[in-house]
This record gives sequence, structure tokens and C-alpha cells, in this order.
Amino acid sequence: MSRRKTIVLSGYFVSVVSTGCASLNCDPSVESSIITKAGCEFGSGYEEREEALKLTLAEEQKFKKSLLEVHAAISQEQKQIGRKREQSQRKFDKLNRSLGKLLAQLKSRSANNVEMQKQIKQTENALSKVNTETSNSVLKKQAQLDDLQREVSDLEAALAY
Repeated sequence: MSRRKTIVLSGYFVSVVSTGCASLNCDPSVESSIITKAGCEFGSGYEEREEALKLTLAEEQKFKKSLLEVHAAISQEQKQIGRKREQSQRKFDKLNRSLGKLLAQLKSRSANNVEMQKQIKQTENALSKVNTETSNSVLKKQAQLDDLQREVSDLEAALAY
């Protein structure tokens, strides 16, 4: 009978060990009983955990790669925007200097014309206002300078008569 008990107990042990990991977390870093460890080992719980972790790692690496691609695209876009802004700023500065020179020339040519001096002064004030406003974008300032340039052209045309 003792042999029979041994066989029954052995069968019971094998079934517990082989199914031990089905209901337990097979984490080797967590302290667990020998039966649980044996169940995880023989029931391939450790291998399943390793495969699950490998899958998770692969997914995380794909996600990281996509994040890096998005970051690179954003960085590239920022560089392009910066270059466009610098170009706009240079164009603005050039137009601003040109208007200043034209106004100075008009002022000297119309020294005897009080009405023209008054209009030139208004245009100079508008130019000064455009240059001191910090809330406007470069493009908005450039549009304002374009308007002022038309005014200066009109003054030039009026002075020619």
C-alpha cells in the first residue's frame, strides 16, 4: 500500500507541478515556493513570461522608433520655419531701410511744402509705430510696411507735380 500511496502522491505532485503556473505568476524575481517554481519550470511558465516580455519589448521599441520619427519630423519643420522667419526678417529690414531713405529724400526735396512735410511726418510716425510694435508678426509688419511704401510712392508722385 505504501507503493500505491507513493504512485498516487507522485501523480498528484506531477499534476500540481505541471499546472502550478497556470494560476500563478511565474516571476523569478518574486520569492515563491518550490512547488510553484517547479510548476513554472515544468509548465513552461518562465518561457511564456519571457516570450510575453520579449513581445512587449518589441512593441515598445516600435513605439519608440515612431516617436523618434515624429520628433525628427518636428525638428525639421522647426528648422524650416526658422529659415523662413529669418528670410522674412531680412526682407522686412531691407524694406524698412529703403522706406527710411525714401522718406529722408522726400523730406529734403519738399522742404518748402508744409502740407507735404505734414504727410511725411505722419508716414514717419506710422513707420516708427510699425518698428516699435512687438506684438505683431514679421509678416504683419511687412504688410504694414508695404502699405507705407505705397504712401511714400504717392508722396513721391505728388512731389513730382
